[in-house]
Amino acid sequence: MSPRRILQVNAALESVCIYWQHPKGFFKGRGSLEANWLSDTTWWVARAVINPADQRGRGIGTAMLKALFKALRENETCKRLVVCPGGYDSNTKDQFHFYEKNGFRHPVPADGLPEEYVPKSTLIKDPI
Repeated sequence: MSPRRILQVNAALESVCIYWQHPKGFFKGRGSLEANWLSDTTWWVARAVINPADQRGRGIGTAMLKALFKALRENETCKRLVVCPGGYDSNTKDQFHFYEKNGFRHPVPADGLPEEYVPKSTLIKDPI
């Protein structure tokens, strides 16, 4: 990620938000990534978006995700991060690829997540 790009991290007890803005302004490009506390040691990615679409594939999302991992490690309550790719205007296949290349995987029964809680579209990352 270019050092000229703005990356802001807002961390609170139960949520972490990462923001990015293109150096030439909001309308050239912007992004946000939000994770919320779910239970005990599990957090979930509630929102992840980079707009416009021509700004995707440039490492911005990966940089934002790394900033999220760092903030969650500092929080010390997060041992597992859950995401259900889909939504917004993105290709779900591309979203799965993005999360998998950043260390997320499909859960297995040994992970202990309740089956009714885990749709087939769920990916997890542990440890953070």
